[in-house]
Amino acid sequence: MTKLRPALSYEEALLQVAARLGWAATADHLTLGERAARNLSDPGIDSCVRLDAAEALDRAFMEAGGLCAPFHDVYATRLELAQLVASSECGTIADAAALAAKEGGEAVAALLSQTDFTDPRSVEETEREIGQAIMAHTAALAFVRRQRAEKATASPPASVTPIAREAC
Repeated sequence: MTKLRPALSYEEALLQVAARLGWAATADHLTLGERAARNLSDPGIDSCVRLDAAEALDRAFMEAGGLCAPFHDVYATRLELAQLVASSECGTIADAAALAAKEGGEAVAALLSQTDFTDPRSVEETEREIGQAIMAHTAALAFVRRQRAEKATASPPASVTPIAREAC
């Protein structure tokens, strides 16, 4: 049975890396056996990928043609999300959705119209639009997390990685 892994989790990042590199290569970067490496993708265990190993896996992922750094992306997005949840008023769900849709559409339009990657102004504009879309979607995710936290009366759902686990 396939286990459900939380969004923006290090376990999901490990699976993404292993899907590209294979479990044997992933285990080599972790200096673990293949079974022990696979176990680190289980959200139910109390171990996690070391920071130096996460960096090595991100580098290997990119060297193998990956377009991102899975562990870095999870870490950076979670920090941005925590800041937004803690410090900003997210408005209504309609506000969050409208901004995410607007910025996402503008980013896609800029990307699709990008024809000259040697023109610094054009590339900067595309990067700016993509960055604004990322921030708008992160703010929308912060809105969802804030609403869930405000409505929760019991412990957080299983899809939320506990804070103590994040410290690994």
